[in-house]
Amino acid sequence: MQVPIRIRFSRKCKRCGLRYPEKEPVCPHCDGLTDEQVRKFKLRHSNELAGNANMGRLLLYVAGLLLVGMVIFMLNKS
Repeated sequence: MQVPIRIRFSRKCKRCGLRYPEKEPVCPHCDGLTDEQVRKFKLRHSNELAGNANMGRLLLYVAGLLLVGMVIFMLNKS
């Protein structure tokens, strides 16, 4: 997966909804795609975002379990 670069001056594409540099004349994400391809692109992008959110929640739960384990370990050690 490609890491997005931070775009300082950008605009939101009315067709695909992603941001792109203001100096670009057209959106590089959906330029040249048919409406059906843009629909599939948007669906795939939203699925990736949902997957990333799920991974973040999983990591938060693991960190919480590790913290609880460390607290229990320290209480039993004393």
